[in-house]
Amino acid sequence: MIKPEIESFLSVDLELNGPLPDPEDCAFAFEVAIGPKSEEGPEFFQFTVITPKFLIRESSTSQVENARWDRGCLILDRFS
Repeated sequence: MIKPEIESFLSVDLELNGPLPDPEDCAFAFEVAIGPKSEEGPEFFQFTVITPKFLIRESSTSQVENARWDRGCLILDRFS
């Protein structure tokens, strides 16, 4: 059986040891490398971690009301 493992993850939106914005109202782009345990050749996945408060705020200021593409989003109540 192949067991996947996270080999690395990166967010260009977050500073190492930097301050985090409001954990209930934010969005961050991530890239994660996942591959078979003890083997080379991971697959890379890109997604955005986003909170409901961010979505509500963004849709209220959007030029197209209530418009948002959701593919590639991981929606969390709170980012920590």
